[in-house]
Amino acid sequence: IGTGFKVVSQCQFAANGNTKTIAIGIDGAPVVPSSNTGTTAPNGLFCNHEVTVLHSDTAQYMAFGVVHVGTASITGITNTLDLDWNQKITVSVEALNASAATDIRAYALQVIPLK
Repeated sequence: IGTGFKVVSQCQFAANGNTKTIAIGIDGAPVVPSSNTGTTAPNGLFCNHEVTVLHSDTAQYMAFGVVHVGTASITGITNTLDLDWNQKITVSVEALNASAATDIRAYALQVIPLK
């Protein structure tokens, strides 16, 4: 209790008009998708995600964060994550709704433990 981790990712969208979305995946659940900024077809823009996941004393855990797409940004929160802290927790950059494999490039993914 009182611990958690922070996930930071940096990605680049291809310079085309295709619809594409990036989210941080926490055990397969997308958190703070880039499309929430209102930018669903970013053309050549950079994307930065920062998501914090907190361990609580209940079966549900909280994740909150911010996503920046170009100059647009938005915050988000979820308290419906069902995580097993005694097993592994998978963290990923999720490419959602990409039209082509080259629409999204993930350059960095950091997981930072919190105490």
